[in-house]
Amino acid sequence: MSGFTFSNHRIADELGDDTFYFADKTALSNSMLGILDESPTKFDLFLKGKWSYPSQSYFDIGTAVHNIYLEGVDNRLLVEGTRATKAYKLAKQENPDKLVLPTTDYNLVSSMVDKLHKVPELQEFVGRFTERQPELAATATVTTPSGNKIAVKGKGDLLLGDGFSAPTLLDLKTSAKGLSDWKRNAWYGSYPRQAYLYTELFQAEEFHFAVITKTFPYEVGIFKATPEFIAKGKKMFEDSVLQYEHLFIEGNYKPYSAVVGNI
Repeated sequence: MSGFTFSNHRIADELGDDTFYFADKTALSNSMLGILDESPTKFDLFLKGKWSYPSQSYFDIGTAVHNIYLEGVDNRLLVEGTRATKAYKLAKQENPDKLVLPTTDYNLVSSMVDKLHKVPELQEFVGRFTERQPELAATATVTTPSGNKIAVKGKGDLLLGDGFSAPTLLDLKTSAKGLSDWKRNAWYGSYPRQAYLYTELFQAEEFHFAVITKTFPYEVGIFKATPEFIAKGKKMFEDSVLQYEHLFIEGNYKPYSAVVGNI
């Protein structure tokens, strides 16, 4: 697919806070394109504010690891016991601005962050750069082959630079599976599209994933997105944008319709 161009690249400081970033629906993100791929109806309801991402407690571990390791911000609140206790549920209600974690998850986050700080390869990788900007949001305009202009956005975990060359992006992932499984499965999810989109948004030279497993001994991997990985992401991104254009710009979306075909 050809004919797509990016322009109007901008660091969007107003989207730096997660609350504002996820509330913004004026620009398409990788996760929003994932919703569109899964269900145009769900995507339409999301845009209209009639559906939102379900709250999943298992995301709390990854969020806490990101906050502490990347930004040095520890927003956890420890509650003794498990998520099934009344104390935990009450703490969630009374502390909406905190990451309320039961004992096991609280200790898990501490162990994972400690491991990240002690892995020499990760410290050497980050240490090569003199500039480190965590949780940075960027926007751009994508012009399709038909001439439609579509706003896109992304939020990079860690933008690394030396002040001279194009920056490098490092995206931190937590995984319930081993590193070999994560690396293999990464090709079949939305990660290629993320790598391509973020590389374009931040005009980055390289994109790397730092992955840490959620089980002892909390193995850490650093994986560079290859040209083949980025190329797959480019194809995924363009296919998703074309679907958005066809359904929601050209007016072909029909909420009460069936998918008809062969298998």
